[in-house]
Amino acid sequence: MNVNIKNAARLGNFIIQIKNALHIALFHNYNVILPKHKFFNTTYLVINENITIENKTIEDKYSFFYKEKIKDHQLIFGKNADKVNKILREIFIFSGIESLKNDLVIHIRSGDLFQKNPHPKYLTPPLSYYKDIIERNNYENIYLISEDTLNPCINKLLALYPNIKFKLQSLEEDIKLILGASNIVISYGTFIPQLLDFSDNIKCIYVPSYLNNYKKEYFKINRDCIVKTSKLDEYYKLMIPWKNTQAQHKTMLSYQTIVK
Repeated sequence: MNVNIKNAARLGNFIIQIKNALHIALFHNYNVILPKHKFFNTTYLVINENITIENKTIEDKYSFFYKEKIKDHQLIFGKNADKVNKILREIFIFSGIESLKNDLVIHIRSGDLFQKNPHPKYLTPPLSYYKDIIERNNYENIYLISEDTLNPCINKLLALYPNIKFKLQSLEEDIKLILGASNIVISYGTFIPQLLDFSDNIKCIYVPSYLNNYKKEYFKINRDCIVKTSKLDEYYKLMIPWKNTQAQHKTMLSYQTIVK
């Protein structure tokens, strides 16, 4: 039997799709069919050499294979995390990225969350979240990654800290920066947490408190790193549902937060 990922989501979610499919395949001794993707070097993962790509397939409507929808999911997803991570590293095309030792990489989610009809529960942190992290530390270089400048925190940070290194660049260049980071700031999304499973350099992760459950879910692989949380639960209550209004933009720029 083959576990078939019919459609690839965006990179962070695609990694989740592969992880979930691998957990099922390893538990049941199946193989995995992947859609072609420029960041992965194969379209077929062989767990059982007696199975071929022509064998029957198991499929999921959206190709996520969420554990909550799968019988005996606690058994299936409760083991093999190290094996899953090892296989993922073998098929991911990026490796051996040089460490940015005393540098900070800030990822700010923008794009779809600052357009019409954004997801009401997807909230990026306030300006003070990034300011506090920058000012409480003494990093040699600060890099900012974002797909555009729609998030109002981006241009404000660039004005406040002219030494921040920022340019709109390819996804490949963003990935290299993320994998080289020793210290990284998460805003929202699966992109950074999933990529960090491939990192050999990460030492410190900054995350908003309203992503605590999310953090526990995506940082299960043991690593020698510290997770520092900024208290933003009240901010989340104040801003949800997220509607991308001018009033919410104003709050995003003025709200004060505390780093634990």
